[in-house]
Amino acid sequence: MSKKLICVISGKTTIVTDEYYDKRIKDFQTEDLLKELYVCRQVKNFLKRGYQLKEIRENLKVPHSVPLISEKTIERILALEEDTGFTDGAIGTQKSDPEVAAFIERIK
Repeated sequence: MSKKLICVISGKTTIVTDEYYDKRIKDFQTEDLLKELYVCRQVKNFLKRGYQLKEIRENLKVPHSVPLISEKTIERILALEEDTGFTDGAIGTQKSDPEVAAFIERIK
């Protein structure tokens, strides 16, 4: 069998095995907390790079039908994920300074 995980920021549904789902419940401590704080890999990468909620939703073209979450919920996601190791050794580049981002947009 498989289970669905729904990203609370993007609304993206991910189908996972029962084994993976059970592992994630252990990471989050309860199934309710998993459902309340689960974010997909794409969103995790944006969070690691320092993007704000509004920027993530714009970049992923999240429909307005996906409810907004509070900054407090994002803080809880980051705190929990830090405890489970998701922020260790962030890969890739960090979010650019506004001047650098503007320059990159001009040369695209």
